[in-house]
Amino acid sequence: MAIAGPIGDRCRATITNYEEDDRDIHVDDLSEFCFPRDRTFFVNDLEGTCAGILALNDHLEDFYQPLWNPVSESPKIVTTKHVLVLAMGTGLGTGLIVKDFSRTSHHIFPIEAGHILVTELGSGNENYTKERGLIEFVGNKIYKNNHSIEFEDICSGRGIGYVYEWLTGETVDTGSIVKKAREKDEKALECISHVYRYLIRNAQTLCVMSQAKAVYLSGDNQVTNLEFVTQLRDVLHNEFLNHPKREWLESVDVWTQTESANFNIFGALYLARKYSHH
Repeated sequence: MAIAGPIGDRCRATITNYEEDDRDIHVDDLSEFCFPRDRTFFVNDLEGTCAGILALNDHLEDFYQPLWNPVSESPKIVTTKHVLVLAMGTGLGTGLIVKDFSRTSHHIFPIEAGHILVTELGSGNENYTKERGLIEFVGNKIYKNNHSIEFEDICSGRGIGYVYEWLTGETVDTGSIVKKAREKDEKALECISHVYRYLIRNAQTLCVMSQAKAVYLSGDNQVTNLEFVTQLRDVLHNEFLNHPKREWLESVDVWTQTESANFNIFGALYLARKYSHH
């Protein structure tokens, strides 16, 4: 079973985006008939997504397209490189598919990197002052500015609402903001641009850290927002390369999901088959 949140010893999970008093789940809480104790295991949702991508590795061209000119000819994952997976929804899920030293297989690591504190622009950047305003607005709203914000505080459904409120002073639900953006509302489009710039900056940070050579922007929201992502291609490319280690990032492929698929289900089945043999 794939669950959003940290997983403890495969039988206990904390669902990050639930209410405080209702977010811990243990296998013992589930129906014994549907979920036998000795055969039920929890995995992180992005662990499931990563496994699903591996399960469908020979068919990834049906689900992903390059966001800009790729180094590789195909999104198919090879055993000679690390791969990063990001999925933005109610939160920001992240996972790593890491090549084995033998270069014959991969290992999957859910990394909860949506909770990394945001990296900011340098003070010499023309957008620095405006961005500081956004960070302070969201930081005050959530944390009373006691510390900086997480990437997930912007790259999420609630984050879209925060950014739009900062831009307009209006509190509007996420669905309405996206609808406004489709109708070419300037503030809504600017809001979407800010959110995706932070998403690609999160990918940038993780690629430098892990030396991943491919990024997969995944999830149904990525599919639904394909028109925005495509329009922002050049903006996101420049954002991704805006780093002191630019040369490390120039060889990274970024793929965006274009067709809906429940990679969590495919991944859970993939892992169930894998572990049933052990």
